[in-house]
Amino acid sequence: MQRNLHPFTIVRSSRRSMAIQIRRNGEVVVRIPHQVSDDVVQKFVAANHDKLLRSLKEIQSLPKQALLSALQIKELKKKALETLPGIAAHYAQLLGVQTKHIKITSAKSRFGSCSSTHGICFS
Repeated sequence: MQRNLHPFTIVRSSRRSMAIQIRRNGEVVVRIPHQVSDDVVQKFVAANHDKLLRSLKEIQSLPKQALLSALQIKELKKKALETLPGIAAHYAQLLGVQTKHIKITSAKSRFGSCSSTHGICFS
């Protein structure tokens, strides 16, 4: 007997593992390797269904994010550019590395990243 599963979208890509992603809006995305069959995906989601439902409930209980105006975003980026270079320099010195540039982005799915050319992006 197959139980009713929460609706999800399948994304196939060149990856080795399967993963379930729950977006803040409650959308469920199952990321899988190209060669994995739909039957295996169904079993994977079914095996993780209880955890998925708990996670969905947690996400739905989070407070809604307020949307910022373009002016507010601009001001926050300006403040970040004033504050973050000093903090980054402090930690770069502790690690014995140098930063070339610092950039502030509007990425929604990560806090920041660094590049092989010693650049740092904060979100």
